[in-house]
Amino acid sequence: MRRLLCVLLFARIASADTWTGPSEYSARSANGVWRVTISPRYEGSVAILKKGWRRVARWRPVNRVEPVSALVANDGTVVTFDNWGGVGQGDDVVVLYRAGKLVRKFGLDAFLTAEEIAALPHSVSSIQWSGRHRVDEEKRQLILQVVYDGKSYELPVDLETGELLGSVRLPIPKPFVDIVTVQGVDANDCVTTQQLTEHALTPMTPPAYPSVARKVRIAGKVIVRLAIDADGNVSEVRMVKPLPFGLDQAAAAAAKQWRFRPFPQPVCAVVAFDFGLRPE
Repeated sequence: MRRLLCVLLFARIASADTWTGPSEYSARSANGVWRVTISPRYEGSVAILKKGWRRVARWRPVNRVEPVSALVANDGTVVTFDNWGGVGQGDDVVVLYRAGKLVRKFGLDAFLTAEEIAALPHSVSSIQWSGRHRVDEEKRQLILQVVYDGKSYELPVDLETGELLGSVRLPIPKPFVDIVTVQGVDANDCVTTQQLTEHALTPMTPPAYPSVARKVRIAGKVIVRLAIDADGNVSEVRMVKPLPFGLDQAAAAAAKQWRFRPFPQPVCAVVAFDFGLRPE
């Protein structure tokens, strides 16, 4: 009874994100000679490779999570895929086998940078990176297809060794943060951005672009009003025009670190931080 409850609980958790429960599926080679059948099970998947009606191999796929798809080449080489991805977790999203024996396995970090992986669409548990993988029989290559921002990027893999034969570089927009002149804000009683720059004791370093804002591609201007005491310290930061996903907090935190030469009296300044993403 306890074992049954554990199985039912696992099934409930597994289907909460992208799974609808394990189901058996098969893949055939283009020449129709080979067929692999994957049977997902809660205690581990089982793969069975057949040549015609004859069973050639039976093994457990080594993907850390249940493989979600498979390919078979005309020589019986099998490739299994999962969509969980990950960096530094030992995840194996692409695994090659020959006659049920491991040829090579690798995760997304074998061909994508950490920044590129972070930019891919994520669900609670999965990284959606896969396009239409295929086998090029003439070149004896597995062609991986990475989908990013609606476009596909292909990477050839040697079917004999599992060696990656190229690289993929996704056009991840590069973030920038500039301090710009304020437009359309009444700051007649304050020093200008130029005067503030000339009075700076330390560099007016802009903030880092918050990673969550980069992922959802939030950009725009954050405008703050600074109160600067006679000693040149930023005593108060008041938000004039905020932006979500941590952009306003990042701007305020950066401004509080600025230091200026002493003023004859306390002053104010209105400063705009321009957060943007430049395409490569």
